[in-house]
Amino acid sequence: MSIFVRMWLEFVEFLRSVVANYDSGELTINGGTLHSESYVTIYNDGTVTINNGTISVGDECEYDVISNNNKLTVNDGTISSESSVAIHNYSGGELTINGGKISSAAPKYIDDEGEPVDKMGTVTNTGGKTLILGGTIKPTSAQVGHSALWTNAQADISGGTISSINGFAIYADGGSVNISQGNGELCEISSTSSV
Repeated sequence: MSIFVRMWLEFVEFLRSVVANYDSGELTINGGTLHSESYVTIYNDGTVTINNGTISVGDECEYDVISNNNKLTVNDGTISSESSVAIHNYSGGELTINGGKISSAAPKYIDDEGEPVDKMGTVTNTGGKTLILGGTIKPTSAQVGHSALWTNAQADISGGTISSINGFAIYADGGSVNISQGNGELCEISSTSSV
């Protein structure tokens, strides 16, 4: 029964997204604007490469800008939200960030019991693998506790800028986070307080 429910929910997400890349599909985005006012902008269950462009959701949208369940590579571009997670890398997902600007305000997620969920970041990794080699990841809000990267799985960081205001730059709730200098790139991680 639970497998059927999950498959049905994934199918509904697929239908409501602006771009739905399902199964073995391959999608490359080289520019343009993708925007959703009410649901996930990109739902990925295949392979997506973002080389440039602007990808966002509306100010009241409670869903991820990008939901990744397979392979997502961000080389450049802008991914932003004022109300939800910018990139959510789910179990089985492989996320590689080489560049770009990724930002979000504090997510307004509601769990199955109707309670607000505050343990999410601009980039949220729940069970997947995340590799950050470059780019900028930061929240745009000063809500206490909002992190730039929230993970409970594997995250490897060897470049880029990860910063937060009034929260953790990186919040690890289990899993492993490995930070190293790679290929001469400087990895900058910081958190400031506006209080």
